[in-house]
Amino acid sequence: MSLTESNTRMASTSMNRAIHHLNGIKAITFDLDGTLWDYDTVMRRSMAYALAELGKHDAVAASMLDVDRMVDIGEMVSRELVPPVVDLGLVRLEAFKRTLVEVDRGDDELAERINALYLRHRFTNVAFYDDALPALEALGRRYDLGALSNGNSRPSLIGIGDMFRFVVMSQDHGVAKPDRRLFEIAVREAGCSADQVLHVGDDVDHDVLGAMNAGVRAVWVNRHRAARPDEIDGVAEVADLIELLEMLTN
Repeated sequence: MSLTESNTRMASTSMNRAIHHLNGIKAITFDLDGTLWDYDTVMRRSMAYALAELGKHDAVAASMLDVDRMVDIGEMVSRELVPPVVDLGLVRLEAFKRTLVEVDRGDDELAERINALYLRHRFTNVAFYDDALPALEALGRRYDLGALSNGNSRPSLIGIGDMFRFVVMSQDHGVAKPDRRLFEIAVREAGCSADQVLHVGDDVDHDVLGAMNAGVRAVWVNRHRAARPDEIDGVAEVADLIELLEMLTN
């Protein structure tokens, strides 16, 4: 047997084990940002609206910024506050406050105005992946679906609240993935045992390993074909949610 044939057989065997591993599922929880939609694109578009809003109030201050700089400040604030803060809405507001200070325009009221506009665009301009909504609709006919997120994009705010039987947001519970306690809350909401719940997400540490640590099965959504970490050997991997649907229904 050639090396190529051996590798192909090993990959096929591993996938068969992963598919078998998904038997007996009653409920599926989904990560949101990065799994159902392109978070980075939506965030940066919304940040551009926020910068334009600042320009209406202080053109000089706005000229000292661009989207990349605002994103960098937001990430810096996030590293400082998360954990223990898990309400990303508060983190974003603090980031806008810090941004205004950086350009000598400290004004909390203006920061709140910019934050409100940012969130409005953030929640109304979600760019769903093409596979996301069709897959959710089909899977919802077979399983109880839940949202399980560290973010602040509550499904009801973006028009998909009726697709989920339950929603578990970290900001509501004071803990965030990969903390097993958030997964345990989702299991209780699902109304079944941990081994009957499947969690689907794009982040290896937060979604896959977090779920596994809580006794919940997981599927890794690897849209960008990143290298597969050794620590998730045996975990099913899909490129999109249509592949997940086919894996669960065939």
